[in-house]
Amino acid sequence: MARLEVSSEHVVAASLTSVEKSAQNRRRFVFQVDVVWSDGRETSCFRGYSDFFEFQCELLTLFPQEAGGEKDCFRTIPYLPGKRFLTANAEKLALERLPSIDQYVKSLLALPERISRSKHVTKFFVSNWPEDTARGRSGGYEAGSSLAVEYRVESATLAIN
Repeated sequence: MARLEVSSEHVVAASLTSVEKSAQNRRRFVFQVDVVWSDGRETSCFRGYSDFFEFQCELLTLFPQEAGGEKDCFRTIPYLPGKRFLTANAEKLALERLPSIDQYVKSLLALPERISRSKHVTKFFVSNWPEDTARGRSGGYEAGSSLAVEYRVESATLAIN
């Protein structure tokens, strides 16, 4: 099994606080995630359901034992609420999902440090993704920081494999 690095700077708490129209695609809705970091900083990032879904798929690949994917292993990674087909009212659907995705995030951060403080989890909450920078929110890391760039490279690598 590959050894995954744990971030020294990590997310202490996160809460989904609102649903907003995407700054990049006005037909898409995103969740505002307020994040508290181990160094005391507080930032916000914006993620759509598809971002959470892709993130979840990557977690299940990176942590096969915790995903329950190996023989005699019990799944400890929380379940993300399932995909739904878009309805005529995407905002209403996003608002309905907010409490369950908020609980998913809280459960994820309560997992052992191997997962909750992994670089993959930490980088998901960095506020310099395109949706964040389109809103003028780059709180915590520079747009080209290695932490954010590593997440995008790591995600692309997982998609290829």
